[in-house]
Amino acid sequence: SAEGAYQWEQCTKNPGHLEFIPANEFSIDHLPKEYQDLQVYEYIQQLSLLTVKITVKYTSLDRPDGYPFANFRGKRITHSGSGCIRQAGDPYERKVYKETCPCVTCIQSGNPMQMWWDCSIITAKHVVFNEEEAKSTVVEVFYDDEKSKDKVKLLYGVKIVEENTTGDRCEFVCVTHDEKLVDQFRNTPESSLMLHRTFSRGCYPTLGKENANLCVVISHPHGCSKQITIGHWKNCLKQGEDTVRDSEYTPWYESYLAYTYDTPTCPGSSGGSMLILGLWDPRWTYILAGYYFCHTHKSGKVIN
Repeated sequence: SAEGAYQWEQCTKNPGHLEFIPANEFSIDHLPKEYQDLQVYEYIQQLSLLTVKITVKYTSLDRPDGYPFANFRGKRITHSGSGCIRQAGDPYERKVYKETCPCVTCIQSGNPMQMWWDCSIITAKHVVFNEEEAKSTVVEVFYDDEKSKDKVKLLYGVKIVEENTTGDRCEFVCVTHDEKLVDQFRNTPESSLMLHRTFSRGCYPTLGKENANLCVVISHPHGCSKQITIGHWKNCLKQGEDTVRDSEYTPWYESYLAYTYDTPTCPGSSGGSMLILGLWDPRWTYILAGYYFCHTHKSGKVIN
């Protein structure tokens, strides 16, 4: 958008955005030499496919004082962020619902679609705060460069399925009437998980858990087209505790972890996909070298 382009040009956090790589131009040569591995590259490409732009067109009155975008409460002033597709459609069979499509477009039309498919998106809670905001959210898929806007597909938010303020995480459901789009994404997260397992086992002997610290962020900074930034993570922190690594690591389902890193991000990057290389998990006995996270700001512990 014109507004996003203006913010991109006026950005003071990363003037010129010299370290931001357009997603459609990303190659294995952009990676640090020690990480120029085909599986690393393929995994980043997979995450890029899953990464989406989020536009929230209404800010809830329930946002507390001091919370991001609280100054927009009750107003139809848009703010943008990024997200990652978690699951699309029914994993086993085509869904034909008894209810009509609940998206805002169908409701406003007075003639809602009889057939629709859902898609869950993971983002930061400060991007989509609650269900009221989710219903005013539009998700853009395939916004990979400014010249291919005609390829962009839209999803419409309808409800929240999971949220956590401490972890700054939100999962919400979108709907689409495009069955072909759902078919394209239906198996992608599962394929991504398989790639993660294969990649982790294969890379552990050469990269080593003590040295690997690659941190890649894929997002839509300033609401512009998809960008990839590369850096390194410095420390892994449990909320309210000291640095933990290796054997002290607590599995993700028992506590929230926060990372300090130097990978460049900008406003609009929140909620985007992150690849953390070198995260050690004793349950798997190898590096979680492809487990992706959501770029958030957890109680100020994630420092960029």
